Amino acid sequence: MPLTGWLVIVVLLGATVIIARDRIGPDLTLFGALAVVVAGGAVPLDQAALGFANPALLTIGALFVVAAAIQHTGALRMISRLVFGQTRSARGGLLRMVLPVALLSGFVNNTPIVAMFIPAVHAFARRIGQSPSRFLMPLAFAAMLGGTCTLIGTSTNLVVSSQYAELTGNEPLGLFSITVVGLPVALFGLLLLIWVVPRLLPHKHRQQAFAKLREFTLDVVV
Repeated sequence: MPLTGWLVIVVLLGATVIIARDRIGPDLTLFGALAVVVAGGAVPLDQAALGFANPALLTIGALFVVAAAIQHTGALRMISRLVFGQTRSARGGLLRMVLPVALLSGFVNNTPIVAMFIPAVHAFARRIGQSPSRFLMPLAFAAMLGGTCTLIGTSTNLVVSSQYAELTGNEPLGLFSITVVGLPVALFGLLLLIWVVPRLLPHKHRQQAFAKLREFTLDVVV
């Protein structure tokens, strides 16, 4: 193996360790890794710059704009308030939560969906006397499962579609090309979230919702 190959391996391992330790942001880490492999001659400069014009990357950027617009209009917040309704059953509330979350995450970025549902989950958990931790993990997994059903569900799907088209010469994947596989997997995962996961998650009751307020950074716009 040439020295440039070893350089790429070392840089990838180093970047993985740095991201796992969460000391430096992923953006700075990956840009630094790219600069090192370009400076070392492992990747030509023109090839390194091509990634910024990748259609998948541009689509991901556009989806973040759409997600931000939906978040600022309050549409997700309104949906999150309507999800739980008047149910007082933990399993019923879980069922009413994971289905719309999975559906929304198939077309909107997962992060704003989860962020918008967190306050509603806390309020519902307090209302029925349950720990919010029993709903927060299913919330995150429901969003991830829904993202596997469509091409725009997660940024990973878009990157894979772009690489598939580039390497094989075929057309990129369609919006619902992976639904035939992703939908059964998502439905099976949602069933596990509803019937199995609640039995495994511990009950953790805390007197204060934000007992360690110093861990949070708050921005207030007046």
